[in-house]
Amino acid sequence: MEDPGDIERQFGSELRLFCRRMVYNDAVAEEVVQDVLVAACKTPTAEVTHLRGWLYRVARNRCLDVLRKMKPTERLSAFRSSRVGVGERLLIDPVTTPAAKAVNAERHERVMEGLDTLDDDLRSLIIMRYWHGFSRETLAATLGLSRSGLDYRLVRAISLLRDRLAALDESGA
Repeated sequence: MEDPGDIERQFGSELRLFCRRMVYNDAVAEEVVQDVLVAACKTPTAEVTHLRGWLYRVARNRCLDVLRKMKPTERLSAFRSSRVGVGERLLIDPVTTPAAKAVNAERHERVMEGLDTLDDDLRSLIIMRYWHGFSRETLAATLGLSRSGLDYRLVRAISLLRDRLAALDESGA
């Protein structure tokens, strides 16, 4: 496979961002990324057809392993601590009004809360497709799904997310 330094420079920051969104913890996300880079070093080049998709598949599987091993209280605590100051980390246009910034921060928080209510597989699917811009073809290949299977899961994930966001709006949470 390619030089690990090259892989890290090319994909490291986006993998860290993906892993942070999956496991809610910077230190754990960094460990997962390091595991992915080690796996990349150990895997023969012939086994990898699309490097970016392969890296995300390994990262996703490792994140899911980490989440499954977490106790529910640990996971909730990590989620809550990841929400502290979330509005400050948003990339909001600096020329917008303070009110617009507040609304955007609130929307972002709502979406993240709704996203967290999805199961891990659907959450990772949404993150990879809409935050990291994977095409449907690349995402299907990465996850080992048919195109129609991927489309079904995307529709299901979006529908569930929409329902959960509506429920959050109704409850006033």
